[in-house]
Formats: sequence, structure tokens, C-alpha cells
Amino acid sequence: MRAFWRVPDLELHVLLAGHEAKTSVKSFNGAELKTHASFDELADKKIDVLFVPGGGDAYIKGATSDAKLLEFVRHHAGDAQWVASVCTGAFVLAEAKLLETLRATTHWSYLTTFQKRYPNVQIVNGFPRFVFDGKFVTGGGISSGIDQALTLAGRIAGDSVGKQIELIIQYRPQPPYGVGDPSVADFDTYKKVTGGS
Repeated sequence: MRAFWRVPDLELHVLLAGHEAKTSVKSFNGAELKTHASFDELADKKIDVLFVPGGGDAYIKGATSDAKLLEFVRHHAGDAQWVASVCTGAFVLAEAKLLETLRATTHWSYLTTFQKRYPNVQIVNGFPRFVFDGKFVTGGGISSGIDQALTLAGRIAGDSVGKQIELIIQYRPQPPYGVGDPSVADFDTYKKVTGGS
């Protein structure tokens, strides 16, 4: 199989940044990733695509009060060609004052909280998978991030590359239940997910 992601004049270096390099970052479900570089090590580097992940309540509280993270995001967003978030990563972009007056989305269960906290951000109606506004792109829940990443890959490297990636990862979702956002979920499922009895 040929390396379809090799695009002329496009170098790809994906780095997970954090307060310190080579430090484990644990997700809410226990999965661990290691950072490649610290915020300080990347301070003078150009970042073409800045992608902010999301998480639950603890993540939002920690990330939106992390001055160093917010400064890193603000600093690199200025020169980045694309600034993206998925799920509640939009809270970080909004807290950094990057989404003022822009159209955006976040995970559907956080939309009301997000709008109250950041009233100058234009929340797009209808639970979109992702929203582009200029160089900013925000996504909904986890699976939205796949759609968002494929679209972004196509915008960066061309539709042909986006299509090839979609094919190689065999991305043709066929959700078994079809209740993937509140507009199509049955009431009992919605009630259970949102804490109703």
C-alpha cells in the first residue's frame, strides 16, 4: 500500500503538547498518552494546525483556568492556518477569547452551559457535526471529530487526500441505533443520558 498521505511540500509532524515533555496525560476513562513537547519548547515554533481536545466537567474546569494553556493557545492561534477543537475543547478556545462573534459548536450536552458562559459566541443550531468559521473549526462529540478531521485534511491537502484517508480507515459509519444526537434520539434514551429517571 502506498503512503497516500505523502503530499508534495507538506510535512506532517503531529505533536501532543503539555506543561512538560514526555509526561503521561490520562483521559477520564484511563487511556494514557505521552506528551511530545512542552508548551515552552514550542513557544517559538510555528504551528500550522492547532487542535484542542475536550473532556468532561473536570477537564473544562482545569483547562479553562490553566493560564499557561490559554496563553499557549492564544499565542499559536494567531499564526496558525487552522485552529480547531472537538467536544468541549471549544470552551478552551472561547476562554482564550478566540471565538468572540464567531459561529461554533461543542458537545450537545454542553451547549446551554457554553452559551451562558460565552454569550458572544454564536452557537449554531441543529447539533451540527462541526462548524467552520474562517480558520476556526469546532466539533461536537467524539465521532464528530472524525468527520471534522477528514474535512480538515481535505482542506489542507486536497479532497483527493481526504478521500484516500476516508477509504484507508474504512470510514463508512452505520450506527446500529441511530440515536446519535438529541434531534433523533428516542425520549427514554435521552432521559437516561441526561440524568432523568
